[in-house]
Amino acid sequence: MSGQNVGSARPTQLIYTYGVGSAVDLPQFSAIVMGLDDWPAAEMEEIREDRLLRVVRHVLGGQVRQLKAAPLHEDVPGPLFRNSSGDGVPVAAFPRWLVCTQCRLLAPIRSGLFEFRADTNRPERSGFIHKNCPRLTRAAAIPARFLVACENGHIDDFPWSEYLHGAQGTCPGPLELRDVGASGEAPDVMLICRACQKRKPMAPAFSEDGRADLPKCRGRHPHLRVAPLEECDAPSQPITLGATNMWLSRTLSALSIPSSVDPLEQMVEQDLTSLFEDAESERDVKLVRKGHPRYDKYTDAQIWAAIEKLRMQDSAAPLTPKDLKLPEWKLFSKPDPAKNSANLRLRVVTPPAKYAPWIESVALIDRLREVQALAGFTRLEPAGDDSTAKLAPLRRGPAEWVPAAEVRGEGLFLRLSEVKVSEWLAGGRTLEAQFFGAHRRWRAQRGLDPSLGFRGSGMCCCIRWRTR
Repeated sequence: MSGQNVGSARPTQLIYTYGVGSAVDLPQFSAIVMGLDDWPAAEMEEIREDRLLRVVRHVLGGQVRQLKAAPLHEDVPGPLFRNSSGDGVPVAAFPRWLVCTQCRLLAPIRSGLFEFRADTNRPERSGFIHKNCPRLTRAAAIPARFLVACENGHIDDFPWSEYLHGAQGTCPGPLELRDVGASGEAPDVMLICRACQKRKPMAPAFSEDGRADLPKCRGRHPHLRVAPLEECDAPSQPITLGATNMWLSRTLSALSIPSSVDPLEQMVEQDLTSLFEDAESERDVKLVRKGHPRYDKYTDAQIWAAIEKLRMQDSAAPLTPKDLKLPEWKLFSKPDPAKNSANLRLRVVTPPAKYAPWIESVALIDRLREVQALAGFTRLEPAGDDSTAKLAPLRRGPAEWVPAAEVRGEGLFLRLSEVKVSEWLAGGRTLEAQFFGAHRRWRAQRGLDPSLGFRGSGMCCCIRWRTR
């Protein structure tokens, strides 16, 4: 399984859908995207966005120095998924337990019963086969779709033998996973041991009592390959392959908006955390600017003055994810075409006369750049905006860079009249009061407590209609 192309994706999918630690559902098998240790970092281009990088550092630590674009391949319009070393995004087969589509044998890949067949001409046909299937010589094998995960971000193959035979069971199997119904859901799936003939449906594993009987979490991060198992006290919870809560990305994004109208300050702002991060004097500027011709028309003194000015502004600036949107609001709520740059083109237009009382301003954004970065991920439950405790690691050590994607487009910004919005909200409260009054009268006529059964705030009470 060395270096074979097994699929492709768009760059933004590596941030929101198929990022590090997620499962990629390929046509013939399933794979997990490996950690950043295995990515070809030397071949990946840097994406510069200082505001976003500073916030990523706030979340992951000051050791993060770069945002990097996904590795692209010249023959494929997007990043490649490769099942081992290569020039694309590395993946590995996961789950490691497979089921033969013909005889329904359930066994791990390490058993040697399955073989990976790569199709270099048609990568979508690559997959596993059951070599000695008694029913079909080249029977396809598919992933066993049940897994276990915990709230600390660990994920593992389902404990098949322990679930069927108990923690102290010694029966070696072999096992069989058979569909006994048409739905394919847990109640219609039966786990069978061919040796001792013991059988057990999968439905109890998803019940409260069944989850309590599962072995405790082993603390495994399969995307980190050789990483040691972590100590974990969280209970294991069964999930299905492809479930929406199997991988929940923690993404951060920022628009490229300049804080100055000066072209030099706009360039320095983009490079402040990368190119000029360690600059402490004009002499340092002279050294680091070499090889960057965009600064050729400026002196070292001018560049250093711009660096000092921006650093003074940044020293008091917030660095939390919530504060990413504040500069964007300030720019678009009071649009200033003088701040247009290579990544931003906006113009102010007059609102339509018919809607002028409700719309205070309109800004047309003809050019816009957004940078999105993956800071980590969670399983089972999403992480809040300021929560980092449950983020699963992107690599075996502290991340020095994170995957990012660059999106360019256009947009429209409408600023509504706060007065009109307040009037509309007040009108809603009036209607709610009228409805509540009618509700109280209805209950009073029937000898019921008038204050019960009404939640308000847009929630209607339940009225039972009777026919005569």
